[in-house]
Amino acid sequence: MSWAAENKFMAGFSAAMFVGLGGLGYLTFSASKALDNASTTYNEKRQTLSNLQGATPFPKLENQKKVEAGRDKVIAAYRDLQKSLAALKVPPAEVSASAFQQELKRTLDAVLEKAGKAGITSQKASERNDRAPGSGKFDLGFDYLGKLPEGEAARPLARQLKVIEWVVNLMIESKVAALPEITRRALPEEKAGGKAKPADGGKKGGKGAKDETAENLIKRSSFSIAFTANEQAAAKVLNGIATCNEQFLVIRKLKVTNTSPNPPAKTPQAAPAVAPARPPVGPGHTNPPGPAPRAEDNSKLTFIFGEEMVEVEAEIEILDIAQPVEPPSKTVKKP
Repeated sequence: MSWAAENKFMAGFSAAMFVGLGGLGYLTFSASKALDNASTTYNEKRQTLSNLQGATPFPKLENQKKVEAGRDKVIAAYRDLQKSLAALKVPPAEVSASAFQQELKRTLDAVLEKAGKAGITSQKASERNDRAPGSGKFDLGFDYLGKLPEGEAARPLARQLKVIEWVVNLMIESKVAALPEITRRALPEEKAGGKAKPADGGKKGGKGAKDETAENLIKRSSFSIAFTANEQAAAKVLNGIATCNEQFLVIRKLKVTNTSPNPPAKTPQAAPAVAPARPPVGPGHTNPPGPAPRAEDNSKLTFIFGEEMVEVEAEIEILDIAQPVEPPSKTVKKP
């Protein structure tokens, strides 16, 4: 009898152990091969990354030309936009302080006369002490009816007067309820006592042409208006300011309030009933027939919406865009 027949358990156990060792060896070999493949891939990618990080890229001439063409196209579009915005400007005029005061009085008289013809609340043009359409002084926001502006402030004030006159005329043409209340912020020339601010900011040595252009790219001044009108007239005024072709104007702040915040009652309030007078009773008097009750008159309709007015408060900025600076011509150095 063989050993395997006599020791069946040990024979089976040995056979199972040999099979398990074979499977374990196969798995170990497969894992080792996978590790080698992963290590090889990692080293290759690591070497590629190291080469990319340490390499100095050199663009192709074709791609470089495309980039330069795209850049030039963007710069040209930007310059065209800047030119079109810079053209939206009231041209400056050389005026003296006394000439500005006379122009202010003439403009004020013309505005009041036009408002009077349009039926808009205003006072007579001859009343210069109190030009208010209601209360307060109406002087287009300029406190120079009794005094002269100082130094170089007359020139920018004259430009601002033209813009405010245009806005007020737009309101008159739009049929607002009354002339607006105008509040104007002082210009830098007024704050500096009539002296214009230096281009270099008052610092010694100044700045380069590039920095100076960036500082003076946009010059702004602002004024506020407050008026009452119906919705159609208010919309016409705001749309006209936003699409003005005389000067680049921006509505920086806007507040619109309904003059009737509370809606009217849906059912009209009935008038209190009044008892008819009692006819006299006595000898020689007869009771006349009483009057027939009147039918309720429902012919008059009350509109719930559409009859309100709106109160508009707006801060308007006057923006002056500088003309684009021509780039320096490229000179080719001869070898």
